[in-house]
Amino acid sequence: MLAKATGLTFFRALSFSLFVYTGAGQMAAVTMLAQNVAYVIIIFTVFINKLYMSLTIFLYLLKCLQSLILSALRAFFLLW
Repeated sequence: MLAKATGLTFFRALSFSLFVYTGAGQMAAVTMLAQNVAYVIIIFTVFINKLYMSLTIFLYLLKCLQSLILSALRAFFLLW
């Protein structure tokens, strides 16, 4: 809806869905395109957004792995 309101074609809106997987990155990029911001700034902003989301997911998975290892160790030592 936002892409259509800013005047992007269907194929450009579809390419955002294919290449930018964060919704916040898509909204930021479309808003910046509507304001005629330089492409370098848009790419940098989307990259930082992707980096933040990837780091968040990585840290969450790391915490899950830590919890799983601790649970396995507790179970192992309780059985002995």
